[in-house]
Amino acid sequence: MRRSQFRSTDPGDLREIMDRCEVGQLGIVAADGIPIPVPVNFVWHEGRVVFHGAAAGEKYRVMAEGARVSFSAALHYSLLAPSLLADVSACGTTQFYKSALVRGRGEVLADPLQALAGLESLMRKYVPEGGYEPLSLASDQWGRLLRGTAVFAIQPLQVDIKVYMGQSMTPERRAVVIAALQRRGADLDLDTAREIARYAPPV
Repeated sequence: MRRSQFRSTDPGDLREIMDRCEVGQLGIVAADGIPIPVPVNFVWHEGRVVFHGAAAGEKYRVMAEGARVSFSAALHYSLLAPSLLADVSACGTTQFYKSALVRGRGEVLADPLQALAGLESLMRKYVPEGGYEPLSLASDQWGRLLRGTAVFAIQPLQVDIKVYMGQSMTPERRAVVIAALQRRGADLDLDTAREIARYAPPV
């Protein structure tokens, strides 16, 4: 990462990104040699990115080969537009965000128990209220699903976490931005204002 001030090594940041982001981008190299991003629902499970898909096709081929892949996920916070600060210059437009980039090796979870645990973790993330039949290898429903579905994992080789919350701003500029976000008052703005203050470098 070129600017180290935006790098985070906090496991809590990684957990927040992976828990709250609903769609991530799997980076693979297609058979024609062109790198492509593939949007997937996913979960961070036991230190790996886990997702599911058809047990055939390009994604399956790459993951089954154990190829090197990438995965990115991002949380978007408030957009700082010129109108928010009564500024006519477009140069001050800023998007606050947190992101994670995972470089690793793909695999297909061949062990039914591991695959089932990955699916359970996905369900807990996306359907936290429950209300569905518990996953079990003895269940006809989930047995059929596992026969037609592949559960994939990315074993990380490197994880980079980037947090942009205005760390490069002057204290004066930061105070103005926080005040403007608080005035606008949307939930996302208030959340962003708190995060900007939390990540402010020591004076």
